[in-house]
Amino acid sequence: MNNTYLTIVNCLLGYLTLFICYQLALAFIGVRLPVNQVILPVLIFSVIAFISKICLNSSASVHTVVVVIVCTALLYLINKIHILFSFIGSLLSFITLTLGSMLLACPIFVKLGYVIPLKYSGLTWLYLSMLELVIPTIILVLMKISKFSLMKYVPITK
Repeated sequence: MNNTYLTIVNCLLGYLTLFICYQLALAFIGVRLPVNQVILPVLIFSVIAFISKICLNSSASVHTVVVVIVCTALLYLINKIHILFSFIGSLLSFITLTLGSMLLACPIFVKLGYVIPLKYSGLTWLYLSMLELVIPTIILVLMKISKFSLMKYVPITK
């Protein structure tokens, strides 16, 4: 990325994406935490995701596995949530992000005449990243409003 401002915006957007994913993982398992208890884990999460994607130049599949494992570990270690529930919440969170990208962002992007960027730079990447957050954000808001939790349906948690 040549533009310093674009780099800063991409970093902030990456943090926002991981913040939404972390909150979505918590919402899937029915845990409600104040925002100030989520800032530090998401910051750690962002640094590890940045190292995985940018510094180590991991493939998309390896990067996805890394972020799911890191999200699971942070939910387990920092928030003391059962490891299985942490994994389920993390996995569902990133499945939601991926499906949001495949079902909404990419098709709309192609319909508008854009080419899906292979490199994570430029305004095209920024637009695609913002569009990918629509579905996870909507699902997060709906889950928060309805107080939905998958753990209500797990027999061992009743």
